[in-house]
Amino acid sequence: MDQSERLDHASIRGAIEAYLSLIDGQAKVDLTDYSLLAVTLDRLVLEYHITESLEPSDSDIETPEISGAEIYSRAGKSFPELGLYPWADVNDEPGSKPGVADAIDDLADIARDLLEVLWYFDQNRIQDGIWQFRWGYQNHWGAHLHKLRVLLHSPKICAW
Repeated sequence: MDQSERLDHASIRGAIEAYLSLIDGQAKVDLTDYSLLAVTLDRLVLEYHITESLEPSDSDIETPEISGAEIYSRAGKSFPELGLYPWADVNDEPGSKPGVADAIDDLADIARDLLEVLWYFDQNRIQDGIWQFRWGYQNHWGAHLHKLRVLLHSPKICAW
C-alpha cells in the first residue's frame, strides 16, 4: 500500500463539495444562505488546520484548464447581494487609501482552486490533492477566503 492509500481525504472532499454546492448559479438571498456560506468557509479553514503537511509526488502532472469566467458567472448568480467592497491590505503603509475587492471574484477563485484539488482526488492522486489543498490555502484561495469572511461578518451582511 502506497502513502496515498493511507491518506484520508474524505473530510477535505466533503468540505470542498459543501462549498461548491453553494456556487450552483441559484440565487441565495436569505441571511441563512449567507450564514451557511460563512460556516462552509470556516469548515475549509478547519480542514486546512487539521490536515498534515506533506510533499507532492514527483510527477509533473498538471490539472486541466478550468474556466474562470464560467465559475465567476455561477458565483455571481449564486450570491447576487455580494459584489465590490472596500479592502485595506495589511501590508500597506498606515494611512494608505483602501482598495476595492470583488466578493464574486473571491468566491470564484476559491471554487476554481478547490476544483483542482478534487481533480487530483478523482485521479487517485490523493497526496498531490492534499498538497494542492494546503498550498492553495497558504498562497491563494486562503487569502480570498479570509477577505470574504471579513465581509460576511460585517454589518453589511451579518452572516453570523
